[in-house]
Amino acid sequence: MEMGYNNSVIYTSPNTIEVSYGEIFYDDVSCFGNETRLTDCQHRGQGVHNCFHSEDIILYCTNEPPQLRLVDGLSNSEGRIEISYNGEWGTICDRGWTDYNANVVCQQLGFKATLGSTLRFGPGNGTIWLDDISCTGNETTILKCSHRIRGGHNCNHDEDIGVMCTNETPTGCKEGDVRLFGGSSTENGRLEICHSNIWGTVCDDGWNPSFAKNSLVACRQLGYNDGLQ
Repeated sequence: MEMGYNNSVIYTSPNTIEVSYGEIFYDDVSCFGNETRLTDCQHRGQGVHNCFHSEDIILYCTNEPPQLRLVDGLSNSEGRIEISYNGEWGTICDRGWTDYNANVVCQQLGFKATLGSTLRFGPGNGTIWLDDISCTGNETTILKCSHRIRGGHNCNHDEDIGVMCTNETPTGCKEGDVRLFGGSSTENGRLEICHSNIWGTVCDDGWNPSFAKNSLVACRQLGYNDGLQ
């Protein structure tokens, strides 16, 4: 990080900060998260903006990782993911969620790996703090993954993601195995297939109700007698 901090929390009400009367140099800043300087991020151009000083961004920086907890599971190794900012617990949306994200969460909580993710732990309360998270799997905290601005989302609480963590050494997946990911129970979810020890998805092109045999084959492989799309 350019100023030497690991994390930041954005405040949108600068009531305790003196209003600036100088130039507004940057607008529409868009970072990937791996830049070392703010000037390395995309932006309109120096001095180009359509803002007022009431829109000046206010930051609080910290070296402390965000607090995470798992809620409403049957043990401390599973549950809906909740994250705390400024003492307020909130949830994480499942949009764009992957096993890489889940592994980062589980390892941040002190576990070795994830057994999977699900919505079955139910909706939470409060702010949905994070959405569209994308981890590579090497991050040490969830905030080091790319994500929307904190508190920015287009989700409902019925999309609050949960995880199952384990201290067992992960063995990967078997070539050609399938699973249902992120559903409200073990019987529904996004269809994923294993290739080279990595779970990936199946595109819906050509997969519609008139091709019920596709669903039937996938559900049979999962041990069910029938399947609906």
